[in-house]
Amino acid sequence: MLIRITNKCHMGCSHCMIEAHPEGEHMPLELYKKVIEFSTKFDRFLIFLSGGEPTEHPDFLECAQIAKFYVKQNEVATVLVASNGMFLENDKYTDEILRLDIPIQITNDDRFYPKQIKRISHPLLNYVDRLTLVSPMGKALNTPEFISRQSPMCFNLRSIAMHTHSFIETIEYLRSRMKMCTPSINIDGSVVSGESSSCYKFGTVASTGEELMEGLTKMHCGKCGLYKNLQGQARSIWDVMENV
Repeated sequence: MLIRITNKCHMGCSHCMIEAHPEGEHMPLELYKKVIEFSTKFDRFLIFLSGGEPTEHPDFLECAQIAKFYVKQNEVATVLVASNGMFLENDKYTDEILRLDIPIQITNDDRFYPKQIKRISHPLLNYVDRLTLVSPMGKALNTPEFISRQSPMCFNLRSIAMHTHSFIETIEYLRSRMKMCTPSINIDGSVVSGESSSCYKFGTVASTGEELMEGLTKMHCGKCGLYKNLQGQARSIWDVMENV
């Protein structure tokens, strides 16, 4: 599950759906442990540490170690980190991070990222130079010419939940279709339906599976406005979801 461990980031990217900034707040470590317990309970495939810039969390190394422990204990498939790569400017910190033996996806699209990063070759580092999906949320609203997502971020999660019997089953189906970024968890422990921190909140990490399913089936949103692009069967499904 995608976990935003911080809203802090010094990069200042123009596409940021989270509206992260240099004065952003961090997820407290005690809450983080509860978030990881929640994540491994419902998602057996992925712990995806994100932000903001996750490596700017003062306890990032400990957060990563805790995630690795829970992966081993609960037979979750993998831990992954999403980063802007600014940590690579600090050689000592880079060495500490790489010793974690966790894959890191580093994105630095020069259309949105104001700073170019130092690059090193390492098997744990995967560089992404072009974003394929930009959503009309957060700062991206200021660059409408680059918005590329056509359907709501929550569409797959919600439509699958209509036909499954549990939250675990819903997440398993999503992951089997390689849908990795929804649902997501904010720094306050709220569980939201899309990749943006301002997406619809349908529960918290204290919620039961039954409460989460109820929150999903009763949600009414459309905040991103992308439902207007839906046509045919997809639009019919959306209308049913919004009128349940």
